[in-house]
Amino acid sequence: MLRHLLYRDILRAALPMDGRLRTICNSDVGKIFHIKSMVDKKATMETHPATSAEIAMTKSWGNWSKEPSKFDYSYDERETCYILEGEAEVSDKAGNKISFKKGDWVVFYPGLECVWDIKKTIKKKYNFGDL
Repeated sequence: MLRHLLYRDILRAALPMDGRLRTICNSDVGKIFHIKSMVDKKATMETHPATSAEIAMTKSWGNWSKEPSKFDYSYDERETCYILEGEAEVSDKAGNKISFKKGDWVVFYPGLECVWDIKKTIKKKYNFGDL
């Protein structure tokens, strides 16, 4: 079941969710396989530009902000974020790094131990647990 949910997330991340059908091009297939390989390696975090459907889900979520800083953090459960303002990088212990900014959708998976490096004050909507 978990793998099924992750592959659903792969398609959501790789393809637009605006309700229109379109031809899948080679770059979409490349995105799917790149993300699939991350899932197969037990991805710890991912990011992509937020879709309008994702943004609509955040209305009841909590708000969080933090000034530029660097700090350690660990995740016991999944956190999904929609970035309202700012820029940051998050690195895991294996050296994987993601960068995100205003308008991005970010997911952190349980078990992740990481370092946040906030470059410009971050404001985000967030939700812990499955969506």
